[in-house]
Amino acid sequence: MKFTTILRTSSATWILPLAIGVTLLYYHVSFSYDYPASRGIIPYSPEVVSFALNPAASLAYATASSMSAWEAGRLQRDRVWEAAPVRSRVAIASRLLLPVVCVSWLMLLLPVTMGSVQEGVALTPASFPLLAMTLTVSLAHAVIGFGIGNVVPRLIATPALALGVFYLVAASASSGEQMWPRHLSGEFHGVLPFGTQLTWNALYPHVLCAGGVAAGIFVCLFTPRKSAFTRRATPVIGTCTALIAVSISIFSVKDWNHTPPLSVGHARMNCAGENPRVCVPEAGGANPVMTRKEVLVPLVDLQDKNARPSVPRKVTDSVVEGNEAKASTKSHWRIPLTASSRSNNVRWVAFQEAVRLPCPASQDQIYGRSATLWAAQTADLEKIPVPATVRVGTVRKRKRSADSDSSARGARAPPFSERTSNVVPGGTASRLCGRELLMQWWLKARRAPTLLLTAMLVFLLLVLVMQDFVAQLPSLLGAGANQVVAMLLAPLPLYATLTVCLENRLAGVEDSAVRRTALWDAALCLAVVMWATVVGVVIHALTGSSTALSVGRNTAFLVGLMLCARLLVGNSSVIAPVMWTLVVVLLGFDATHHPYFWTVIPRIPEDPIALAGAAVALAAGLVAQLTNPNEPFLSSIRT
Repeated sequence: MKFTTILRTSSATWILPLAIGVTLLYYHVSFSYDYPASRGIIPYSPEVVSFALNPAASLAYATASSMSAWEAGRLQRDRVWEAAPVRSRVAIASRLLLPVVCVSWLMLLLPVTMGSVQEGVALTPASFPLLAMTLTVSLAHAVIGFGIGNVVPRLIATPALALGVFYLVAASASSGEQMWPRHLSGEFHGVLPFGTQLTWNALYPHVLCAGGVAAGIFVCLFTPRKSAFTRRATPVIGTCTALIAVSISIFSVKDWNHTPPLSVGHARMNCAGENPRVCVPEAGGANPVMTRKEVLVPLVDLQDKNARPSVPRKVTDSVVEGNEAKASTKSHWRIPLTASSRSNNVRWVAFQEAVRLPCPASQDQIYGRSATLWAAQTADLEKIPVPATVRVGTVRKRKRSADSDSSARGARAPPFSERTSNVVPGGTASRLCGRELLMQWWLKARRAPTLLLTAMLVFLLLVLVMQDFVAQLPSLLGAGANQVVAMLLAPLPLYATLTVCLENRLAGVEDSAVRRTALWDAALCLAVVMWATVVGVVIHALTGSSTALSVGRNTAFLVGLMLCARLLVGNSSVIAPVMWTLVVVLLGFDATHHPYFWTVIPRIPEDPIALAGAAVALAAGLVAQLTNPNEPFLSSIRT
C-alpha cells in the first residue's frame, strides 16, 4: 500500500484537527494565565519548554496509544497478518504507525515552538533533553497501544487507552503520599527555573519504564517464531523484559521526594572586583561593576561606625540556583542581585546579609529590632522601602475547591466493536423450542456470557479500588487544575464491552422481522445500567463512598449517549462517551472549579438536573436502539 493511501485512511488524519485544536487551547490558557505567575525574571529556554510540555504530554501520550490501538485493530479486521508475507511485520507496523507518531510529536513540538516564539527565547542545548524524553516516551506509547490493539478488540482498547493514559499521566502529579508515579509517567511536573537543568538520573526512569514495556511488546509481536521453542519462549522473554524494566525504574525513584534530582548553577556569569567578588548572570543584564558598588555602600557605612559587618569574599546571584538555592555563609553570599538591581534595592538586600545579630532576634525582639534599626540608620537605609509583595491580580488563584467531594463525580467509557461472529449455536440447542432457542442463540451471538460478565467483574473491581480517589487534571477555563475523581473511568469496561456485544450480530438472520433482537438488545443495555446502579448503591452502603453512589446515574447517561450516537455513526459511537469525558474535564468546570449543570457526570449524586439528564439520555438511547437501522444514518447518506 502506498504511503499516501496509508495517510489518507489513517485514523491520525481525522484526529489531527481535534488534537491540534485541544493543544492550542491548552497553550493559550496556560501561557495567558498560568505562566505569568511562574515566569522567572530572566528568560530561560528550559523554563519555557518544561512549562509548555507539562499539559501537552498527557494528551500526546493518550493520542499515540489510542490511535495505535485503532490501527492495530484495522490490521486484525482485514486479516493482514494471515496473508502471505510480502513485507516484514516491522515494516507494515512502522508505515501504519508513522502518521500516528507524527501527530503525537506535533502535539508536543507545537506548544514548545509557539512558547519560544512568544517569549522571545531560542532553544538551547539544555532544552533538548526534556523534549527528547517526551518524544521517546510518546513513541513508546505508540508501540504499547499497537500491541494492546493486537490482543484486545479495538472498540475496547481505543477508549480505554485514550481515557486511561490521559488520566494516569495527568493524575500522577497528585499521587498522594506515593511520589514515585510522578517520576515514571513521562511528564515532568514542574517548571525548570533559571540556571536549572534536568539530570540524566531524572530522565532515564521515564524512558526505561515506557520503553521497557514497549520493548517487551515488540519482542512478542515481531520476533520470528519458526520453531516450537521460539513460540513458547518469545512471550516469556517479552514479559520478563517489561517487568525487569518497570522494576528497575520503580526501584530507582522509590526514595525520591516531590522533585527529581536537578542540576543548578548553569549560567554564564559576569564578575567584577575581589573581596568581595560580585557575580551576576550575563543573561540578566545587570552590570557587575555597578552592582558591586551598591553592595559595598552599606558595608563601608557600617565599617565607618565600627559596626564590624560581615564582609564576604564572594557574592553571587541566587537566581542561578533556581529553587535549590543554598543558604548564604559569611564568606559566600547568595542574594537576588538581578531582581534587586531592577527594583533598585541592592543596598537593602546587601544590608540584610551584612547585619547578623549574635543571637536570634526572636529571643528579644525589642533589642533585636532596635539594633537592626540603628544599623539601617547608620547605613542610611531607613528610608528605603522593603520590596513590596508582587501582585498577581491578573493571575487567577490556584486553589482547591472546598466542595470537591460533592462536586466531582462521574464516569464515562466509550464502546466500540467490529468483529462479527458467523457461528450459529448448535448441538443441544436444537432440542429447545421457541423463545428459549432464540434466547440462547441471541446470547451466544452477542457473546454476552463471556465478554459482558467479565466486564461486569472488572467494573466491580474498579469501583472497589477507586472509590473517592481524586486527581488534579489540567483545565482550559480555570487556572490550576480541576478535582476529578477516578470513578469517572470505572464504567469504561462496561460501555466498551456493551458496544462490542451490540456489534456482534448475525446480519442475515437478524434482519428478519420475525426475531425482535432490537428489543432484547435494549433489555441488555438496561441490565448493564441496573448492574452499575446496584453495585454503586451496595458499595456506598458498605463504605460510605459518595462517588460510588453516582456511578449508576453516570452509567445510564453514557449508555444513552452511546446508543444515540450509534444510530448515526455505528460502531464509531464509542467516540461519543470519550469526547464527553474529555470535554467535561477540559471545559466542564468554572473558575472556582465547580462543574457546570450540563456536565451531568461530575455532579453530586442527588443533583436533580443530573438525574433528569441521565434519564432523558437513557430513554433517548433506548428509543434509538429500538429503531436502529441496519446501516448507520450517516453511512447511508454517504452511499
